[in-house]
Parts: sequence; structure tokens; C-alpha cells
Amino acid sequence: MIIKNSKFIALLSLIIVIGFGGYFYAKKRHNQKKAISHEFFDSRTNNKHVWYLYAPGMMGTELMMGRYCPEFNATTGEKISWKSGGHVIGQPHVAVQFPELDLRKPDTFTLNPLTAFINELRKDIFPVFQRFFEQKFDFKVVDNPKSNSSVINFGFSFGKANIAQKNDIAALNKTYESLRTQHPEADIILYGDSRGAGTIFNFIATHKPLRVKAAVLDGIFDDVPHCIKHFLVENKGERAEKRMHDIVAFFMGNYNKKGPFPIEYAEQINDDIPLLLVTSLKDGLTSAQGAIKLYLELRNRSLQKVHLLVLNNALHPCYMIDNEADRELYETTVHAFYKHYELPYNKQRAQAGQKSFARTQPSIDELKKYALPQCSLCSKLLNR
Repeated sequence: MIIKNSKFIALLSLIIVIGFGGYFYAKKRHNQKKAISHEFFDSRTNNKHVWYLYAPGMMGTELMMGRYCPEFNATTGEKISWKSGGHVIGQPHVAVQFPELDLRKPDTFTLNPLTAFINELRKDIFPVFQRFFEQKFDFKVVDNPKSNSSVINFGFSFGKANIAQKNDIAALNKTYESLRTQHPEADIILYGDSRGAGTIFNFIATHKPLRVKAAVLDGIFDDVPHCIKHFLVENKGERAEKRMHDIVAFFMGNYNKKGPFPIEYAEQINDDIPLLLVTSLKDGLTSAQGAIKLYLELRNRSLQKVHLLVLNNALHPCYMIDNEADRELYETTVHAFYKHYELPYNKQRAQAGQKSFARTQPSIDELKKYALPQCSLCSKLLNR
């Protein structure tokens, strides 16, 4: 009887051990998956729920957020994976759809022969571009056959486009208001690149959004004429620059050559929302000179929450994926920025970015050391 009871107790003990072991293993796996899903964002200094609102550059969709968030499901249901990027945008997120975008998938069944031709061309070109991205950037997209929209295989109408002006600001405000209404208690972090960065800057200046707690402005510019002045070749001459500006205005039906531009909104920016302006010495499109000019205008007004991160080798708009050293500098500095302003961040990344973040408020003398070509607009600020 004692032997039978011993066997029973041993068996019962084994079942209990296996049961508890299975429970703790499952819990561990759940926590691991949870940690993976949140990736770098393992720390926060307050208990506020945070949403990220992303504004893409020209001809960009939510797809381009993959440079900043390695894996996510787009609003179209497509699964995006972009492993070569970094992780500075967390979950959950929402993205702005600007007026010139048509996310409907190609459909050649149309009475308009021109539309049918374009759609057929898109069907042919799309796989080529997708394969190029897959090979170069470790990029993958899984289609959602149940949706008639796509953030990668989409149409674009230049006639509806503008550059961070009235219609873009309205599109961003619409997305922000929808997010604010649906999640009234959540804090919001704005993240934009190029045209999206300019739109965010102008939106903050004009709308003063109360739920926004920080903004990262990647490839920010001061105004389009200044971008043109430093685009490709310096000292092109006023006539050539005017012609280039006319071409931009001709193709973009809703773009106003006279502005307003971010530099004109700088006077309306206050110190309520921390700003991290990001640029690169080799950007090639939205020049570092423009971002520096915008930064100095804000700092000259004694704003304390304005920061400038200058990368060395990354091209526009590939700050996060073009150069490994720049990616490291970018990612760690952004997390240090998040930590400084009590937003969700990764402890390891933020720790690695402390020194670089400490240099994000450079003086005029420190900016001069970059020895960038200067036009009259640049030298006026740098030689005060």
C-alpha cells in the first residue's frame, strides 16, 4: 500500500511539475513574443499609451515606414517586412495618405484607354521593383488578395500634389483628428520624412496639436527654392534655378511656388513640442544647408527643445538604410531623444546614443566645421 501510494504521489508530482513547467514555458514564450512584437520599445517613463503617426515623402505610402519599423501589417492588410531598416517607430501606428495617392490596385477593365494602358504598365513594372527591393534591402511584402488597395502597387497623380502646403496639411490634420477622436487618452509621436517632415512642421505651427508629444523630421527642408539652389550642382544661376522651379510647379498642380514653406512657419513654432530635425551631408535633394537654416532660425528664437542630427553619408531618402554607420547613429540618437522627453524607448539603444544626442544642439561655430557650400541664404545665418 505504501509502495502504491509512493508511486501515486510520484506520478502526481510529475504531473504537477510538467503542468507548472508547461505553464511557465508558455508564459515565457508569450513574453518573448510580446518583447519581439514591441522590439526596441522596452521602457517608458510614464504609463501613457502612445500612437505613432507617420507622414511619408513624395510618392510615398505607409510602405516606406518599413525603413523605421521592420515588420508590420499595413492598413490594406498587406504584411510588410523590411529587415535592413532600423526601429524608431513603434506600434500601434497610423499613416497619412496624401491627396495625390490612389491606392487602388491596377484594373485594366476600364473605358478609358489611357487608364487601361497605365494600369497594364503598372502590372508589368511592379514585380521588377519588388524584386529589386527584395534583393537590395531585404524587403518583402505579402499581398492581401481580399483588399482592392495596396501600399506598394498604387497609382499617383502629380496634378493633385503639393509640397507640405495647404492640401498636405489638411490630409495630416484629418488623420490626426481621426486618431485623437478614436483614442482620446493616447499621446502621439509624429514621424515624417522629406515632404512628410515639412508637412508635420507646418501642421505643428498652424494647428498646435495638444496630443503630440514629439516629432522626428527626417530630411526636413526650409523651402523649395533653397533646395533647388543646392540640388546637384552649386551656382546654377538664377535663371536655371527659376526654370527648375517652374518645372516643379508645372507638374504639381496644387503646388504654389510662392509658398508658404517651413521657413515661413518657423515664427509660429513654440517650445511645447520637442523637435528632432534630421539631415545628411550627402542628402542630395533636401540639402543639409536647408535643415541647418531652419534649425538656426528656431534656436535664434531661444527654443530649447529643438535638436539637429547631422548624418555623414546617407542619401535622400535612405537615411536609415543607406549607410550602416549612419543607421547606428540615427537609431541610437532617436532613442536617446525619446528617453530625454519621457517617451517609450529602448534602454540599450538610448544608452548608446547618449553622447550623440548631447551634440544635437550645435552652435554656429560647430556647424561651420561641416564646410558645406554656402549660398547667400546660408552665409547670412552662419556669419551672424
